Amino acid sequence: MVKKDLEKIEHYNAVLLEEMNSKLKFVVEYVQSTDERYQKKIDEFRQKHDQDIEDIKLILKMHEKRFDSIEFTLDLHGKLLIQNEKRWDENNRRWDENQKQWTENQQRWDLNQERWEGNNLQLQGMHQLLNILVNEVKDIKLHLINRDNYFQTEISTIKTHLNL
Repeated sequence: MVKKDLEKIEHYNAVLLEEMNSKLKFVVEYVQSTDERYQKKIDEFRQKHDQDIEDIKLILKMHEKRFDSIEFTLDLHGKLLIQNEKRWDENNRRWDENQKQWTENQQRWDLNQERWEGNNLQLQGMHQLLNILVNEVKDIKLHLINRDNYFQTEISTIKTHLNL
């Protein structure tokens, strides 16, 4: 009887092993299939973000060139402002000289009146130029602030995507 029982147990164990083996094959196939799907998704994600990073690098290079151009323009405007300031000081000095001459001699004042009017027109022109330059500097500054905000937003978005 022991031998028969032992054969029954062995048979039962063999059936169980075969059943477990069949279920394990299904589990292995499912895990492999899932792994392949996730690998594919990971590869697609990497490719997309690698392309996004390349696009951002190109954009940053374009903006770097734009910033260089703006920096050059600001430098030029700074030089023009310095020149205009010197002209302004010179015109103020001339005005003072004309005022002194007027107190000394009314006739010299009459002769210098035309020069004063010319200087006044020149001062007005320089004042208008200064106003234009100041407005351009304000526009450039606003543009730079807007670009900085845009880049901060883009960087935050990229950081968010990369942390997924």
